[in-house]
Amino acid sequence: MITFIYSTVNAGKSANLLMRAHSCETSNIPYQMFIPEICAKRDGQSQITSRTGFTAEAQSIKPTDRLYPLQDHTTRVVFVDEAQFLTKEQVFDLCKISSTGVMIYAFGLRTDFQGEPFEGSKYLLAWAENIEEITTFSRGVSGDTDKAIFNVKLDSQGRWTRSGESKDVGFHYLPVSLREFFTLMKNTQDLRED
Repeated sequence: MITFIYSTVNAGKSANLLMRAHSCETSNIPYQMFIPEICAKRDGQSQITSRTGFTAEAQSIKPTDRLYPLQDHTTRVVFVDEAQFLTKEQVFDLCKISSTGVMIYAFGLRTDFQGEPFEGSKYLLAWAENIEEITTFSRGVSGDTDKAIFNVKLDSQGRWTRSGESKDVGFHYLPVSLREFFTLMKNTQDLRED
């Protein structure tokens, strides 16, 4: 079974993953954890780090790595953090691993800071047997509390920006609501324009 657990930044996805891994550990259930290598820039090599301060060792994967051959065949549960950075082939490999009876939990963002779906998220949304959302909130432009579903990127002065790479890690993102995202888009450039 593959479960894709998604949310915005600052929602506790990594903390949730690490709590589930801890549950496996205390129950003596063999598990593996994977993290795309791009995350090493922020969290250090081969580790999953939560903003709450929890960390754990994980196997770092490159975009060219296939996950099926990396599977430890004693594993009963596989956790993937920052799954939005997976390739289509890697998501396919998760499906192949799942078909052997292994439970897969992939955590990640649904869209980038421009509202575009990430490759890994697109295929997880299409192929996962279960999809869960971790709800988080945003203080909207009007001061109301709204459900956050988008991420916005901030420049070095803390201003919203639409420039830069989509595949980027760091703490320069904020969760925003649909209303806030489209207000910001309207104030700069229409979403339909390239």
